[in-house]
Amino acid sequence: MAENPLVNEGLLSKIKKGNKKTKDLKTGYIETHLLGMNDALRICANACGCCWDKEVPTEFHDIAEYVAKRSRIGHTSVLEHSNFVIYLRIENTFEDDLIQFLDSVRYLNTKIIKCMNEDNVSWHWDLIIGGSYRGYADLYRETNDLNNAVLKAITGLLYTYAHSAAFEDICELGLLDKSMFINVEPDENFRLLNSLDSAVETELFDIIGMDSITKLYTNLYNINSELAGKITTFDLIKFTTISIMFKNMSRTCTHQLVRHRNAITQESQRYVDYSEACFNSPEIFKPEKYDADHKYMIRFAGSAPMNLTLSEIGKAMCDIYGMLHNPATAGAQFHLLKEDARAFLPSNVQCKKIYITFTLKNFLKFLNLREDKHAQAEIRKYAVAIGEWFRANSEFTSKELCDLYTNPRLLIEDPFKIDVDEGTVEEQVEVTEDDYIKAAGLDKEGEEETEPEE
Repeated sequence: MAENPLVNEGLLSKIKKGNKKTKDLKTGYIETHLLGMNDALRICANACGCCWDKEVPTEFHDIAEYVAKRSRIGHTSVLEHSNFVIYLRIENTFEDDLIQFLDSVRYLNTKIIKCMNEDNVSWHWDLIIGGSYRGYADLYRETNDLNNAVLKAITGLLYTYAHSAAFEDICELGLLDKSMFINVEPDENFRLLNSLDSAVETELFDIIGMDSITKLYTNLYNINSELAGKITTFDLIKFTTISIMFKNMSRTCTHQLVRHRNAITQESQRYVDYSEACFNSPEIFKPEKYDADHKYMIRFAGSAPMNLTLSEIGKAMCDIYGMLHNPATAGAQFHLLKEDARAFLPSNVQCKKIYITFTLKNFLKFLNLREDKHAQAEIRKYAVAIGEWFRANSEFTSKELCDLYTNPRLLIEDPFKIDVDEGTVEEQVEVTEDDYIKAAGLDKEGEEETEPEE
């Protein structure tokens, strides 16, 4: 943890212990709360490392410096893999500030509800905001008023829970004060939303992180149960994320994948040498349509006809890159730089790593479209495998449930909704994730499947 002379040890210890009174910062009549965040810096650093196909640091201090360096030089796209979700209660006296603030929001998700106060005269606004550190940084670039009350309230939350490494460029512009960031390493006391104990590794993909709508809902409920009663799962899925590393996918396929993006970081053909690149041949994914052993007669640049399989043709096309890039074959004075030699790679050349962070809203749409039997064969293979894992390890326990949330018009009621009796709301001090799961009936899913027939 970086030294900060403005923060005393007593405050740090309270924050680490998750003391609610310390977390609930107040700026005037704007009440602020952290609802949750993902393990942002680690995910961003690992995503960044795949660009160069290099290992990244593992210690948190080194990870922070690694990310800070990218931020300082303006390579901030990797910060889109972060997720930071907050709640603000804004009194009507700040309505002008709220309108001005919302006008500057471009890359963050919001949910706003107007509520009457107990006096039935005045009112307040309940505002949920979520998105990446890059989206929050954009607020400071777009605003005309750094003294906006809503922005200042958000600034307090960023100083307390976010890390200055993600805002190096904004600090250098003088829009944020680097010395004000506490820079405490996030842990379970910081309301991390991650539902995984560790990364999940498979042959086709790795799950780097997955937020839990259960954790997000219970955090909100424990802060404001009345507001939580007005929020549905369909609202929450745009505030939760899943980060996936796809492995050995063709560039043709990644071009389809990025259409579902919230954040994307891909192995760079400019910096990674593709002399030993692999080719994803069509017959791999469509064995029923193509014979892997069939020979096709082709010519290369007027050469004699050659009889080659599809895989052999692909390998020959990939070899052109090496011939042009390698000084031994192209000539010391004439060999092409990697960024120029890549022009001659086929579209189905293999990309070893591509990181995608989806909101759960976009991820469910990805499954809905790409698991379909009409989807292109390669991306369907990935979608089916990921979909099977997701439904076995998340709150969305069936394909029908996943599909339901891609079309809100089909929703009659929210199956995840907690139904709390009005008379017990005040008595229920703390709601747990188990309470949420039981209320949604999700604890019975497995029982129904394994129960023997009579």
